[in-house]
Amino acid sequence: MRSGSVTVKNTAPALASAKIDNSAPLTTDALSCEPGEGSDVDGDTVRFTYRWLKGDTVEGSGFGGDEVVGTSQKLLASATSKGDTLRCEATPSDGVAQGTPVTSSPVVVKNSAPKVASARLGQTSATTTTDLTCVAGTTSDPDKDEVSLSYAWQANGTVIAGATTDTLPAASTKKNQEITCAATPSDGELSGEAVTSKALAISNTPPVLESVALAPAEPTTTSALTCTAGPSSDADGDTVAFDLRWLANGAEISGQTANTLPADATKKGQRIQCEVTPRDDEASGKAVRSEAVTVQNTAPVLASASIDKTAPLTTDTLTCAPGDASDVDGDSVSFGYAWTVDGAAKGTASTLSSTNFAKGQKVVCEVTPKDGVGSGEAKSTSAITILNSAPKASKATVSPAAPRTTDDLTCTAGPATDADGDEVSFAYAWQAGGARNRGASG
Repeated sequence: MRSGSVTVKNTAPALASAKIDNSAPLTTDALSCEPGEGSDVDGDTVRFTYRWLKGDTVEGSGFGGDEVVGTSQKLLASATSKGDTLRCEATPSDGVAQGTPVTSSPVVVKNSAPKVASARLGQTSATTTTDLTCVAGTTSDPDKDEVSLSYAWQANGTVIAGATTDTLPAASTKKNQEITCAATPSDGELSGEAVTSKALAISNTPPVLESVALAPAEPTTTSALTCTAGPSSDADGDTVAFDLRWLANGAEISGQTANTLPADATKKGQRIQCEVTPRDDEASGKAVRSEAVTVQNTAPVLASASIDKTAPLTTDTLTCAPGDASDVDGDSVSFGYAWTVDGAAKGTASTLSSTNFAKGQKVVCEVTPKDGVGSGEAKSTSAITILNSAPKASKATVSPAAPRTTDDLTCTAGPATDADGDEVSFAYAWQAGGARNRGASG
């Protein structure tokens, strides 16, 4: 006897386990739910459906108030946030029936580090007098956290101690260094990858000269001028040298580059300046000019003076004669005169008449050279003494006018004068036939 027929029903498949492929995911990570080994006693093909669950959980207690955030095997990063606790649930199916869902162990989405897009120096060129700035690009944080930046500076690849802000003071750099800055983003929990700028070479700083002095303040064409550079400095510590040139009325004086300008290189009335340019071994600094000085008039020079008579009488007119005179400015030279008789002033012309002196007095003439602007040193003549002037008498007469051999003759002198005012006496001499008669005296 046969029994009645029965139909063998489908047996649902089973799944041993499920896990999330990343045990410490970030908000930037996509996640995958990985089912373990599935089995089906009927030999059916096992396929899986998935759910992603978010919620608070304690291991072994299941989710409370869970939220389904995905139903695919993969969960996109955009579906997660920092701090999310996630499980994936895999359910086996053979196309007829579903097996018991299996839930993975939970994973917590970790904080993602922020990013900074770029870093660059704010200057395209710099010297040791330039404060440098580090300019960071756009920052981002997958977790939407507030991002702060920290900075580090390097010189030739070596960290500059204490330089941790976005500004590097000029004093922290040296000529020829290659400077870079690095910006590091932080969200308060994690620091992102530092981004380093391109290097900038520190260029030479030209030296600086504070002032220039010129002496003397009132030169003449007989004065050499001296140019003195004032205090100078070089930010790089380089040795400072100087280039010099001289200017007359704003135009360069050719061939004059020493700190002393010879007197013969100047002319009366010129405005003289010296210009000094500081330099180091690489570059020249800004030129500095002195205050201008004006070349003053040079008084003429007189070699000597003399009186035309060395043995003058009280009847003579005296003439004062200047000797050789010169003027380095090429000016015409004229003369001033001052006569003294026994020290008393007597006249200012080039001649002195006899009415101004008497026998025995001493006469001096002082001559002063002049060029129309100034007067040179006066020269005095040697003193000359006025000599005695001989007296003068009118024609003498003999009486009687027609004498006989028996007559005594008398010689009578005419009126006499003496320029010196001296008393005049007479001496007599007789002649007979042109021959002197000895023994006759009156």
